[in-house]
Amino acid sequence: MEPGPRILFIDAYDSFAHNIVALLQDKLDATVTTIHIDDARYLQAANPIEAADRAPTPAFLALLSTFDAAIAGPGPGNPLDASSVGLIAALWQLPDAALLPVLGICLGMQSLGAAFGGQVTRLREPRHGVVTYLSHTRQGVFRGVGEVSAVLYHSLRVEFPPEEVEGEGEEVLGLWGRRGDLLPLAYDTAVPANGPVLQAVAHAAKPFTGLQYHPESICTSPAGAQVVRNWWAGAKAWLEARGRAPGAVATQTQTQIQTQTLPQQQQRQRASSYGEDMPARIAHVRVPGTHNTAAISALLNVGGSESAEAVILESGTDASTGRPVRAETGNKSIVAVFEPERPPLRVVYFTEGRVLELWAGRGRVWRGEGVDVVKERDENGVNDVAVGSGPAESPFWGGLVGWVGYEAGLQTIEVQPSKAGAAAAAAGPDAQRRPDMAWVFVSRSVVVDHVGGGAYVQSWEETEAREKAWVARTAARLSELAKKEGAGAQEKEKEKEKEEQEQEQELDARLRAAVRHTPAQAGYEDAVRHCQESIRAGDSYELCLTAQTRVLVPRSTASAAATSHTLYSRLRTLNPAPFSAYLRLSGAHIISSSPERFLRWTRRGTCQYRPIKGTVKKSADMTREKAEALLKAPKEQAENLMIVDLVRHDLHGVVGAGNVRVTKLMGVEEYETVWQLVSVVEGDLGGAKAGISILAASLPPGSMTGAPKKRSCELLTAIEDSVPRGVYSGVLGYLDVGGGGDFSVVIRSGGVNGGGSGSVNAVSDSDYDVWTVGAGGAVTAQSDPRAEYEEMVTKLESTLRVFEAR
Repeated sequence: MEPGPRILFIDAYDSFAHNIVALLQDKLDATVTTIHIDDARYLQAANPIEAADRAPTPAFLALLSTFDAAIAGPGPGNPLDASSVGLIAALWQLPDAALLPVLGICLGMQSLGAAFGGQVTRLREPRHGVVTYLSHTRQGVFRGVGEVSAVLYHSLRVEFPPEEVEGEGEEVLGLWGRRGDLLPLAYDTAVPANGPVLQAVAHAAKPFTGLQYHPESICTSPAGAQVVRNWWAGAKAWLEARGRAPGAVATQTQTQIQTQTLPQQQQRQRASSYGEDMPARIAHVRVPGTHNTAAISALLNVGGSESAEAVILESGTDASTGRPVRAETGNKSIVAVFEPERPPLRVVYFTEGRVLELWAGRGRVWRGEGVDVVKERDENGVNDVAVGSGPAESPFWGGLVGWVGYEAGLQTIEVQPSKAGAAAAAAGPDAQRRPDMAWVFVSRSVVVDHVGGGAYVQSWEETEAREKAWVARTAARLSELAKKEGAGAQEKEKEKEKEEQEQEQELDARLRAAVRHTPAQAGYEDAVRHCQESIRAGDSYELCLTAQTRVLVPRSTASAAATSHTLYSRLRTLNPAPFSAYLRLSGAHIISSSPERFLRWTRRGTCQYRPIKGTVKKSADMTREKAEALLKAPKEQAENLMIVDLVRHDLHGVVGAGNVRVTKLMGVEEYETVWQLVSVVEGDLGGAKAGISILAASLPPGSMTGAPKKRSCELLTAIEDSVPRGVYSGVLGYLDVGGGGDFSVVIRSGGVNGGGSGSVNAVSDSDYDVWTVGAGGAVTAQSDPRAEYEEMVTKLESTLRVFEAR
């Protein structure tokens, strides 16, 4: 069988790069090696990217000689800016003896055009996440290709000034005439204000081709893949005409390029040490009947103040039916059970100083500084491992529960958290600091099945007899509770109301005196316009802007635990959601009613993302039909498409080609206060992939950053005035000892530090508990600043209602 091509992919830090690599692997059977545009090994040693017209170095020429072709990838920035294109600019200056076929995509095509006489200008109407039909020549890479429906992601264009016909003094205005050394192959003509926008070119003499559109996008038609096949067919013919057999080039030693190869070739290393001391089986009992999560939490005193930690991960249910609000995403609830006399282990991480700590109760037992948590995970085997044998229907047998905040996610993509956030994180004693990442070890739990019925009481502690006794005792209590709930629910509710009345009244009195600091409309709209300027400059395709609201609640003698749990009870009632959560952990209190799953992986080796982008507020006259019509608007569809392609990129980077699929594209789902546009992306991990590796590769959540992710996060740090987001915009969920995991995006949420330490973001006031609530939305070139502000307020109000006195 003929070997596939060896292709070098030069990545300009784009968030769709892995999708292109997967396309090459799938359609061309290519072996792809990736390097970044600023790889110092192949640039000049001094001032490595000071000029966009830098000639290729000997090291770069030697590298290229080991490949059949190269891809100049997409990315943010301007092709005339050396820092945006780096090594890509050197491709167009290859000496004849070193020539090889090159395909430039998006930024790569713009760089090609600029290198051969084109002018780089801004589009009047940027085209991001837009699907358009191309006008093409049916020649070159478009030979034999019919209609092409293509996805565009660009604000900049390459255009050529009209040429004069020699001796006649007339301008040649035809679309298809040669432009210097370049031949136009395709245009986007859909927007009159932009005029014809060049979408594909080929060099007349050299094996260089450019595509402005994205052939790898989920919404580009299959003809896009045919264009790529045609490109390789032409490249192969060019190589063979020069006596170079594709796939037979010399190879460098693996040690020279192994750090740049795709994660697809990495093998999972299970950590036997992680599971050596764990029991072979999980002690568990299934308690039949219909169970109420709130009642179980009250029975086990989860919301009380006896334990410093509390964990409730709840699938919201309909008040009238008891059925999950969205059974396909959330149909089970998890209640962790902690013993005050046996405090659990906690792991916390602070981005400032990269400090990792291990705590047992109030005592810190270990501290390390300068820790790379991602590297430590890979090298020391902190992977999800299948341990024990528990009930298959229960997704959680025990393990780690917690959150990874937005700033911790930034470090995984080498974006420095804001200086203001770092300073805030460093303030105050350790016990009162809000960690950027926090986990608690859960050995005892109750899992409620809201669809199949029943509840699972589980433990995997080392003392087997003791834990079996606890499981049996707790199961008996739950069984008795279920009988009481069924026999006298109304009477029990009256009793509950009487018991909680004083506490509710006391909280309401404080809420009446609470002070709110909400984002100013003018300031938020200015931030939207700043986002749009960055988009028009080509630095981002979409920016997920957020803002923080502070709610100052007067302190009282009531425990912080009782207050936060009461607020959570209100939130879960007012805004039931598939991923509600109440966490008290490491001094922080988090309440959340998130509709959005970030990532789930199962013990069987499948994973799922459910990105949400696109929102319509519910009202008396807002029907599903009207909501669907509004969510079909180009702006809403573009928001969602960009995040879907970004999520595909994240997943392709770990599981490789052929293992990623979009099972739902831009469907409309109904929630308590809004209609939302939702997509579902699924993948197969295979036996050699760890779910936690996908989690680490996907942070921060793309639906909270925009694309390309790295550059967008850098821009947002500045646009949001370096205000740290904290837990908001991060992820929250569990790592199951059985091998699974499930995380939601932390939105529709609020947080506070307990014990008098001030706010989520270290804004301290001795007389108040300062809660912070984040909200925002995706800004595109089509956004209206006022509409963006109103969308942010809609999302904000769904959480702020819990701070209103009844």
